[in-house]
Amino acid sequence: MPSNKRKSILINPKFQTTFIGFALLASFLNISIFLGSNYLFFNKFEAMGLEYGIPTNSAFFSFINRQKSTMSEIFLATSVIDILVIVVLGLIFSHRISGPLRRLEKFLLEASVDNLHSLNTRKNDYFPELITALNSFIKRLK
Repeated sequence: MPSNKRKSILINPKFQTTFIGFALLASFLNISIFLGSNYLFFNKFEAMGLEYGIPTNSAFFSFINRQKSTMSEIFLATSVIDILVIVVLGLIFSHRISGPLRRLEKFLLEASVDNLHSLNTRKNDYFPELITALNSFIKRLK
């Protein structure tokens, strides 16, 4: 009987690292967009201050620079958290895809007419319909 214990997080390293890589790429794209927006937002205020003739050593520009620094710190912290969450959730999600496919592959490689048996899926695995279809096929063969 198959065990529900997970022995390895990376069942299919090529798929899982590629999957997480694409998720991280999308995250870095979003981070870049927000970082650029933050930069443009504060530069617009600085340009307005210069346009209105406010001296660069005034409280207005000090305030803008403090706000820019604060937003950059907040943005950096949330970006690190975002990246960590993406990696962890990417591992979980890709594991739930790779697990059933790996069990199916292993079964097909090791199966013979004498040892056909049904397979089980874990509660949160994806593609349980593949295992159901295989079990139905095995039942018809017997």
